[in-house]
Amino acid sequence: MNNLINNLSKSEDPLETQDPLRHSHKKLINGISEIREAADKEVKFVLFCMIIFVSTLLTLYRTINEALEQVGILLALRQAPDMVHQGMYNFHFLL
Repeated sequence: MNNLINNLSKSEDPLETQDPLRHSHKKLINGISEIREAADKEVKFVLFCMIIFVSTLLTLYRTINEALEQVGILLALRQAPDMVHQGMYNFHFLL
């Protein structure tokens, strides 16, 4: 009976049973830290790409608006002589 108790107490030594657990715990913590760092880097990269994309869209929007404004001016200038020739502007009252 004493032998059985001695064998059980030797195999269940807290230092022996906790060492593999500590080793596994450290590995898991290190793995989780690496995953977190990789995820943080990926999130930062995606946010950076989104900022560049939105900036490009805003630039494109402004460029299109400027082009539309210039086309509107060109159309107005082109139609102005036609209106004068059609008698749209009657300046006879000034004479």
